[in-house]
Amino acid sequence: MNYVFSLSEKILSDMIKWYGNTFRAAAIDLNEEVPTLVVVLKEVSGVSFTSRGEISWFFIKRALKDTPLDKDTKIQVIIFSDKEAKLSVPYLIYVSKFGKILYDPDKLFSKEFRTMEEDGKKILLLADIKKGEVVDIEQQ
Repeated sequence: MNYVFSLSEKILSDMIKWYGNTFRAAAIDLNEEVPTLVVVLKEVSGVSFTSRGEISWFFIKRALKDTPLDKDTKIQVIIFSDKEAKLSVPYLIYVSKFGKILYDPDKLFSKEFRTMEEDGKKILLLADIKKGEVVDIEQQ
């Protein structure tokens, strides 16, 4: 696991240097078989997911040049735009709840909705949800 953190640190520091103020947030999901590094960049909403994968692979290859790894170390990087993060994409909500937030000054991963307790059940207050917004609702 230390190799994953070392590689993640290398990838993120390189991306921060490369993108500067365009780099908005980062989190890591360690609950999956292959740990996933989730990165939020400003102004990439027009970039295809294939191109985002190529960007991810570019930074992974750069990090692998300098970081000694265990042969079983695996990591994947997924890039989202800041606009997608504001739309409450279900995977981003999952990562914010169960992953580790590494960098998030704009609180893109910590979007909270008001709930109230009624007879031991959580009720989501619909007045807080904007039209077209996706909200993750847990069943109890």
